[in-house]
Amino acid sequence: GGANDDYLCARNDYGQTALHLAVRQNRLDLVDLYARRRLCLDAANLDGDTPLHYAAVFQRTDAVWMLLGAGADPGATNADGATPLDDARENRARTVVAVLE
Repeated sequence: GGANDDYLCARNDYGQTALHLAVRQNRLDLVDLYARRRLCLDAANLDGDTPLHYAAVFQRTDAVWMLLGAGADPGATNADGATPLDDARENRARTVVAVLE
């Protein structure tokens, strides 16, 4: 805990943490590191999207499993009121939809 974790959850100008970017880039090694330490799991960017929203939008099924297993909130809503499941459906991410349903 403490300052080290705060640094790991630092945000860029879009409110993204390193976990958002790791999910987007499918860097499962980093997603796993954050998930095992339960860091910034529900951190929202400026649009209210959590890393789980990113996993749904970018169809990162393995990341979805990792984040859910670590306790990420599948019911988190973004600025549009959408949950990760809503985003997965909108992006026709069938495997992610199946995991989140």
